[in-house]
Amino acid sequence: MALITDPDDLADSAADDGSQEVYINTSTKTIKLVIVGTLSTDGVTLKCLYSFLKEEWRTDPNTKNLAAFPFPMVPITDESFEFVDGWDIFDNTGRYLIRSAGWTVRNTSGNVTQMWAGIIGLGSIESNDQLYYQQEAEGSATNVQLTGQINQAVQILRDDDGDGVYAEGSDYDRRTFFALFCREYGQLYAKSTLTDIGVTTMANQAYRFPITTAADLKIEDTDAYVGLADSVSSATWATNVATFNLGAAHGLTSGDYVQITGVTPVGWNVRGVATVTDADSFTIPIVGDPTAYTSGGTVGTIYSLIKLKYFDQAFSRDVDSATDRNFGIVVDVGTHSGVDGSVAGGSVLTTAEGGIPTSNNPFAGGTLVIHEGADAGTYAIVGNPTATTVTVAETFTTTSNNSFTLYPPVAVPATAEQIYTAVQYQLRLNSDVDTTDQSIIGKTADQIMYFVGDTLISGRASTGVQPENYNAGGDGVIIEGFASGDTNRLTFYDNSDTSRTFPFVAVLTLNFGANLVADASAKYWVFFTTLPGASNDYGESGAVIVDDADAIDMTGDVSAQTSVTLTFDYDNNVQGGRTAATDADVTVVGIGLSTGQYVSAVGTIGRSVTNSISLVAALERNYSNP
Repeated sequence: MALITDPDDLADSAADDGSQEVYINTSTKTIKLVIVGTLSTDGVTLKCLYSFLKEEWRTDPNTKNLAAFPFPMVPITDESFEFVDGWDIFDNTGRYLIRSAGWTVRNTSGNVTQMWAGIIGLGSIESNDQLYYQQEAEGSATNVQLTGQINQAVQILRDDDGDGVYAEGSDYDRRTFFALFCREYGQLYAKSTLTDIGVTTMANQAYRFPITTAADLKIEDTDAYVGLADSVSSATWATNVATFNLGAAHGLTSGDYVQITGVTPVGWNVRGVATVTDADSFTIPIVGDPTAYTSGGTVGTIYSLIKLKYFDQAFSRDVDSATDRNFGIVVDVGTHSGVDGSVAGGSVLTTAEGGIPTSNNPFAGGTLVIHEGADAGTYAIVGNPTATTVTVAETFTTTSNNSFTLYPPVAVPATAEQIYTAVQYQLRLNSDVDTTDQSIIGKTADQIMYFVGDTLISGRASTGVQPENYNAGGDGVIIEGFASGDTNRLTFYDNSDTSRTFPFVAVLTLNFGANLVADASAKYWVFFTTLPGASNDYGESGAVIVDDADAIDMTGDVSAQTSVTLTFDYDNNVQGGRTAATDADVTVVGIGLSTGQYVSAVGTIGRSVTNSISLVAALERNYSNP
């Protein structure tokens, strides 16, 4: 079938028996459209229906004496009409078959009771894509009647008694807001609004909205994997390794990062890297006996740890400088951010909003960062936070409404692509995706991030428009808990719609030879080769160990690793009086005991993420400690 544009393709039945495409009922003043014969779900243009009715009124093949009744329609343009004197389309089935036009319905007094707009999409949309639309800010989503590109009428005004008052009963006026969406798995998201077509108030006519999608090459995993929430059926523990049985195929592969929640007893609720043993079982390290498994448990992937927060006040933190930047939307990656941190001179930060995850205490041994105010700084967490409190060793001053973030002792290893995948998944959910005490429905929330090449832009839609946070905390977007190696490819737009980027973080990879890897006692250090001051070069008593991007010394145990990756605050490091934003000449030292001799190597940390230095120690043949 095809869209009907020729009135000769329509016929009027003598009775309401569904035998023809049209049935005109002069008693009820309705025009019924029936999917039969040439009329399919492809529909009919309103101009064609108007033309058909004119011919019927002129020839009246069913002897209904149509000419004795006022003609039911008034044309305004090819795409705008009125039904007058109480005439109307019989039902919504027929209304949703009308194409390429809008119309008004007037009662016998000439007052408007309905207004419909024709919505036409322009652009490339796959035939199986399900578009949907929204007619009120923060309103619900309504699916387009057919899949593929839209050409459908949408009711924009209802006034049953025609008195011009829209607050009565089922009356409404939705002429000033319309948003059209296309969000499909594996595709770039598309949205088109009245602003995009330069319209402020809709009328009874056709409107054309540009809306196009294409393949999204940055989506990492399927919806089934991202939203995985499999139930644990049983679990066992031995020698610091837990085995979880799900009773159904889990879809995991060895090396996947997972989260276990909801198990009794709570010692089973952990995060970590899974090793798959069969289709419905996997193992994960748990140091110490969690005691016998009793019941419950849900397995989620790394994506279950990526949460959205739409705050009702600004979240402030440093990004590009020591000046606080304000954001309204935070993406927490295994972290917990808040805007209402209060301290009263003791060692406890309290958040009235709460919501701090406590299942198996993921922040025990982690870090609290207060981003603003007199207590701004980094604190080691003491003990286990509750849902509303965090204790540290230091003593705070008395402040309130501070932005803060809790970081776990071991960062969640999510890449920028995984963060994006999780966010895009949540923005297709017809449910509340906001983990504050407010509410935001995912599928009608604005797009908040997109990729340009390998750079993830947050706080902007792909159209360059800043997203709206209906909770009023501001429209900027920041990510907390991202991988340090991704620092240089993240751009954030703050509440002032200004782009912010962190100082450049260089990456240094140390590669260890076999003799150091095999030596259980092997250690490494990274020193500055030369510095401006006295007695602080490598080889001198005051030699300075290079700090990583978190101001922690670059030194540690080799621990059987073939390599370690370190970060360096290239733009800001001024250790020993060196000049920031310049290459750093370094000397790397390694030494073992039983198999690795002392070794050193020189290199340079440049403005790059591919700096590398190799430490290849000779085999130790003479060390002895009987």
